[in-house]
Amino acid sequence: ELLTGRPPFTGTSPQMILAAHVNEPVEPVTKHREHVSPALNDLILKCLEKHPADRWQTAEELLPHLEALATPSGGITPTGTAPITAARPIRRKSTTTTTVAVIAAALVLVGVAAGVLLMNRGPEPITVGRMTQLTLEPGLELDPAISPDGRMVAYAVGALGQMRIHLRQVAGGRSINLTESLAGVHRWPQWSPDGNQILFQADGAIYTVPALGGTPKRLVSRPPEDTSGATFVLGAYSAAWSPDGELVVYAVANAIYTQGVDGGEPRKLADDYEPHSFQWSQDGSRIAYISGNQLYVFGDILRFGNIAPNTLRILPAAGGVPSDVTDEEYLYESPIWLPGGDQLLYVSNEGGTRDIYQVDVGSAGSRAETAVRLTTGLDVMTMSISADASTLAYSVFRYDANVWSIRVPSRGTISVAEAQPVTAGSQTIEGIGVSPDGRWLVFDSNRSGNQDIYRVELPDGMPEQLTTDAADDFLPSWSPDGQEIAFYSFRHGSRDLYVMTAEGGSQQRVTDDPAHERYPDWSPDGNQLVFYSDRSGRQEIYVIAREDRSSGWDEPRQLTFDGGLTPRWSPDGRRIAYIGNQTLRVVSPEGGDHRTLAGSEGMNTAPMPVFPEWSSDGQTVYYKAVDSEGTTSFWAVPVAGGTSRLLVRFDDPSMPSNRVEFTTDGERFFFTIGRRESDIWLMELFPPR
Repeated sequence: ELLTGRPPFTGTSPQMILAAHVNEPVEPVTKHREHVSPALNDLILKCLEKHPADRWQTAEELLPHLEALATPSGGITPTGTAPITAARPIRRKSTTTTTVAVIAAALVLVGVAAGVLLMNRGPEPITVGRMTQLTLEPGLELDPAISPDGRMVAYAVGALGQMRIHLRQVAGGRSINLTESLAGVHRWPQWSPDGNQILFQADGAIYTVPALGGTPKRLVSRPPEDTSGATFVLGAYSAAWSPDGELVVYAVANAIYTQGVDGGEPRKLADDYEPHSFQWSQDGSRIAYISGNQLYVFGDILRFGNIAPNTLRILPAAGGVPSDVTDEEYLYESPIWLPGGDQLLYVSNEGGTRDIYQVDVGSAGSRAETAVRLTTGLDVMTMSISADASTLAYSVFRYDANVWSIRVPSRGTISVAEAQPVTAGSQTIEGIGVSPDGRWLVFDSNRSGNQDIYRVELPDGMPEQLTTDAADDFLPSWSPDGQEIAFYSFRHGSRDLYVMTAEGGSQQRVTDDPAHERYPDWSPDGNQLVFYSDRSGRQEIYVIAREDRSSGWDEPRQLTFDGGLTPRWSPDGRRIAYIGNQTLRVVSPEGGDHRTLAGSEGMNTAPMPVFPEWSSDGQTVYYKAVDSEGTTSFWAVPVAGGTSRLLVRFDDPSMPSNRVEFTTDGERFFFTIGRRESDIWLMELFPPR
């Protein structure tokens, strides 16, 4: 199992193995496992010599050679090995115990090597071949879907709020706009099994269009919004064909449905958290999909590419209870069934960059102990495979975001061209907060791999890392006295709130609900946090309190009952500003009716408020807004009510602000400027040798 990741002797008797050892020539380990070092290869071959005199006679003779490989130069990782799964912390044992363990490992290694070399049982990882770029245009080309015959690729292209489905031949040539006649934002093309039609989504409904062009036909209408379970992506989305072409599977809010292509009533298969990216097995018995972080693929202009962790699951196609294939510690995406139905490809950042992995899930759908990493540093977003599994189409997506600042104008409107950079480098920053004295900026970043919390002294200090947990940490918020920082983390599977000292010590878990708690913000006295959560079944505002810094936290108290996001507490403690139903609202910390300051209920035009912050005196609410073209801006509105005033125009296309979050010290706005780029590539795949 050390070499193959699976038991090698299933269905093979010990007598057969011994007979093969006597009569058949021994093949080098490197013939089947290229990553095995020459030294380890030679060691195994010596253990398998035909004549006893040519082998080591005792475990004591073998031990020094094995230890030399196991601990080169004082290290703990054998030279020339390739990591397959994340390493777990290892407790050191006594010398006697370690010696026994090494000897036992040596005997297991020799036995397994014999099984691998002589029997060569079980499927091997597929081989990645040549990679070629299919699209070269600037901007975003997303959702590649390769035709069953591998000759064409359908994909979404354009600005996030204006995407259309295009078709391009693998052999080259111009792309064809398949959905030009239909209004809306078009995403997620999927080929029918016979290659004659393409399924796609548009503004909450599911359509089909002939593969060679024609009039789109609506297959699934946009359902009424389910406010009890609504998530960020509304309507029906992420549809996929059944292998016989008679059904489609899709999601609405937190539920999975199937519906006949020829009509009929939808049938609910299961409930799950933000399900998406469905892939039906070839025999039609199972559906692989992703649970959580639908914003990574289907996010809007300000949330697309969200990097929160999620889970890869398998659901019986007849409905029932899904089984987990992965943990909840990393980002997973785009499951693909390989021929045979017992293995999946998927995309994950569990190795740092987003790469392609292969895993054996067996006929029951449970995860094997080992997943094989097939690529390194590819930054794949989503992918699809041809019917014969010889060609993979995938998108390479890159997004860098750094913090910038701009003055808060006392009068008039200014351009984002005045902004100055605060941080730099190849990283993705989402949440930011400024210390009460304006001296420090705290932010989350993936500059060291996963998302951790950092702080930097303004204006040009060096970043200091405050958290180092393997799970992702997001959205830091500084306490009013500057002594603590609140944030949320995925350390226990879902988003939970944490509080730590401003130097990164004494990290305390505040919430432990299986739901998701996000965007904490402090009350002026520093003993309450306001946040939003889906623990009631939809996103609402909550408050959690403590007696003082030395005491524990009480149970959260629900503050709103008609939806709420991104709350921010006023400096005088009398109001909480938040976003609800595309409007800017304020409500008392004790609850009650809210007041709307900006936006209109159910509005679909610009400018739509997306994030609030308070002025230092508490008389004004600043807010970030986005229009229908995806352009952001900063505004100010009196808390007593009145007309909003435009402060900052994001009128430079080279400086887009792609996240909702910002903060202010009263004199400057701090926000992120990010750059998104995605192209479609093709990859040759070869079956195991």
